[in-house]
Amino acid sequence: MVNFIILMALGSAPTATVTDFFPMKPGASYVYEENYNGLIDKIVDTFGTQGSMGRFNDVIAITTKIPNLPNQFTYYRIQGNDVQLVAFVDSRPLDKPMPVISFTGKKTDWTWKGAVDYGRGDWKVTLKGKAVLGKNQSVFGADRQMLQVDLTMQIEMSPQEIINLQRQDIYASGLGLFSTNEKTELNEVKASRTRKLLSFDLSGDPK
Repeated sequence: MVNFIILMALGSAPTATVTDFFPMKPGASYVYEENYNGLIDKIVDTFGTQGSMGRFNDVIAITTKIPNLPNQFTYYRIQGNDVQLVAFVDSRPLDKPMPVISFTGKKTDWTWKGAVDYGRGDWKVTLKGKAVLGKNQSVFGADRQMLQVDLTMQIEMSPQEIINLQRQDIYASGLGLFSTNEKTELNEVKASRTRKLLSFDLSGDPK
């Protein structure tokens, strides 16, 4: 009887979905330590309110504040099992949104190919992604499921300028992006960038 009860409890455990790892809560803010080639800064991501962009609904803007630089904006939506990048430039959505996370509740692989406007014209992008659940981890005192997302991208700015990018993002359930480890190479010039979450506020009132 005890074993049957345990099996029933395990069988009824909720399956994690992509929205658990990318809550898209308006007003939520996240403070990260970012290390770009040894240069360390604190950056702040803040979620805006949902709206429309072109033919896409339920789009939300993330404003990234970096010291001594203009604010940066990225626009996302959730569609089915995907978190999709809709645009880097306001009112100029991609023809085909790019899935930066695809998660079906188990290991998920996906590919994408299209044009991305980074603000300097369309660049050809090829992406391969993989998402897999990791072990639970204590994050700011709470036990959370972790999702590991590995992205491999080739970004063709021109036939002579091709960026090769490898990135691993770790997301915490109910919270969002926890860390990033990224390496890029352009014409044998290499760069690295990491992010680690320092604090967050999901109330809409940034600390």
